[in-house]
Amino acid sequence: MPGTAKNGPWQTDVDCAADSDAAQAWFADHVYVAGDMVVHDGIRYTARWWTRGDAPGGENSPWVAG
Repeated sequence: MPGTAKNGPWQTDVDCAADSDAAQAWFADHVYVAGDMVVHDGIRYTARWWTRGDAPGGENSPWVAG
């Protein structure tokens, strides 16, 4: 069932097609790759490598602010 597990076979659909520089909200169940941008707690982050379920802003995070 979608949304029941962050590592399940489903992920939230985000639309970045309109503006490739636009940051979307972060979703725990979405797969992100290096260069993807999100906004989490009002801060813009860029993924440094493949990640799923790792909230931006933590220690040793795959995300960098800015």
